[in-house]
Amino acid sequence: MTANQQIYSMQKAALLVGEGANSLFKKLRMAGVLYETKTLRNLPKEKYIRAGLFTTQFKMCLHGDSPSIHEKTVATPAGLNFIRELLTSTGRTAPSVLIPKQNTALGNKTLCMLKDSLVA
Repeated sequence: MTANQQIYSMQKAALLVGEGANSLFKKLRMAGVLYETKTLRNLPKEKYIRAGLFTTQFKMCLHGDSPSIHEKTVATPAGLNFIRELLTSTGRTAPSVLIPKQNTALGNKTLCMLKDSLVA
């Protein structure tokens, strides 16, 4: 994803496809696009990030005196089209995605850097 590429919050994406945000999250989880686990809930699975359909943003929040960082899912223009296709398809699984090789290499490099920073 380039620095100036348009991204859509999931609430905005839901509005643009004529769906409620909670309903959209549920359908994306059921289709296997987003994680369902407590710690990763509603975050996109790696292959959809690598395909350039979704990404995440970090936001700092204050809960009383303690700051915390939350990660939220956002959709790219291609992701918005993917959501439209998913919602209009008759199956319950997500349409297949093509992962460009350069995105795979970049994703692997980023994951390695994140793992290294967590271990250090």
